[in-house]
Amino acid sequence: MAPKITLYTSYACPWAHRSQIALRELKLAFQTEIIDLKVPRTAEYLAINPRGLVPALVYNDEVLTESAIVSQFLVDAHPSHLEKTSSEPGAAKTLGDAIVKEIEPLLKDAGPFFGGSERLTLAEVDILLPPSFLPALEKDAPNFWKWANALTKEESVTYIWDEKKVTEGTITRLGLNKQ
Repeated sequence: MAPKITLYTSYACPWAHRSQIALRELKLAFQTEIIDLKVPRTAEYLAINPRGLVPALVYNDEVLTESAIVSQFLVDAHPSHLEKTSSEPGAAKTLGDAIVKEIEPLLKDAGPFFGGSERLTLAEVDILLPPSFLPALEKDAPNFWKWANALTKEESVTYIWDEKKVTEGTITRLGLNKQ
C-alpha cells in the first residue's frame, strides 16, 4: 500500500527543495502544503513542527524534519536510483577550491549524474549551489560544470521553483521596493 505523504515546504527554501526533489524522483504521490515563511507559523503547523521550519514531512502519520534526514529516510524507505552517494568534500578554503579538488574527480564518469547514472542520485538531491558558481567553474572543473548544468535541467529540480515569488519575496525582505 502506498504511503500517505504530506510535504510542508516553501518556494523560497533551498533546503526544503531537497525533499521535493527526492519525492519527485522516487515518483511518490504526495500532497504539498506551502508554508509562508514571511508570517508567523500557524498553531496547526507548529503542532507538526514546533520549530516552525521547513521542510516537514508527514509520512503515514510520522513526522520528519530537517531536509537531509527527510531525503535519507525517503531513499532508505524506497530503494531506487538515488542510492548512489558520494563522500563529503574535505575542508577547503573556498567552495570553488573544494569543488575542483574533491567533487570534480568524482564526476569523471558522470553520465550525466553521479556514478555514471542516467537519473538523479541522492548526491544530486543533497547538493544545491547558486547558479553564479557555474560559469567560473567551466574551465577549472569541466566535469562538475557539465554535471551541474545537467542537474539544472531536470524537471524534479525545477518544478517547484517560482522565480517571480522568490524574487518578490527577496525584494520585500530586503526593503528594495521602497520608493
